[in-house]
Amino acid sequence: MVDELSEMSMVDPISGTEIALPSITTHPDVTPKHDKHGRIEIYNIVWSGDPDDDDWAVWRAKMLYYNKAIFCRDIDIVAVIDFFGRGISITRAGDDRRRWTRLEFPSNTLFTDLMYHEGRLYVFNDGDHVAVFDDLPSRIRRGSDTDQSPTRILGTLSMEWYGNKRYIVMSSLGRLLRVYRRWRRDETIVFEVFGVDGVQVKNIGDCALFLGVNHSLCLPVEGVSGAKKNCIYFTHDNYEAIFVDRHSVRDLGVFNIEDGTIERYFHKQQCIFPPPLWFMPNLP
Repeated sequence: MVDELSEMSMVDPISGTEIALPSITTHPDVTPKHDKHGRIEIYNIVWSGDPDDDDWAVWRAKMLYYNKAIFCRDIDIVAVIDFFGRGISITRAGDDRRRWTRLEFPSNTLFTDLMYHEGRLYVFNDGDHVAVFDDLPSRIRRGSDTDQSPTRILGTLSMEWYGNKRYIVMSSLGRLLRVYRRWRRDETIVFEVFGVDGVQVKNIGDCALFLGVNHSLCLPVEGVSGAKKNCIYFTHDNYEAIFVDRHSVRDLGVFNIEDGTIERYFHKQQCIFPPPLWFMPNLP
């Protein structure tokens, strides 16, 4: 959850319990500016090189500074895409005295998705690279002033088309998948799925992918009433349409990987704000 001052926290949707996270002002690029009453009015966020473009109203920073957040449950670490999609940061959940630790990437890029699996953080960018970061607890202890470069980088695919949005997800068999989504006039028209080796995937077995503004999932659905295997369940994930036009129709549906058909969830006149999220309970 992000409050009116762009401060992020974790919230249990069932109990309402809130877990504090470090302030947005602990990011290396953010400095608050106060009004005459001492209230934060503007965040100076150094990103464009033009001082006139670096002052962001609090409400605007709330909508755009953070793009995506995931919780690495077994190590109590939160990882976020921040800095308007240009940064990756991590922190320890429940300790608001800490600072965010900024991870490094060797090129100027936009990040599109991130995923945690078996102790590693995988980050996908618009250059079609997957950066892998090991040992997140140690990186937090060292802080942003130390070397925070990736452990390794997985290369690009030899493709002419990458779509409007990219996702990364681990299949139930431990196979890393890259998913590309294309939309036209804010409506999804196709997904394509590839392995990390560049081979297109047309069958993910008895599983379904769940994609949207939060973390990407691959879950077995065999025996689950109403669930469709070898499909992609998707929610709205076009930030411009979500925040600039709150009354735009939400892009929700099910994409069949094998035959390319799409089943829509809502009539085109229906609108939801904020857009839907996927909730995955932590079952024992």
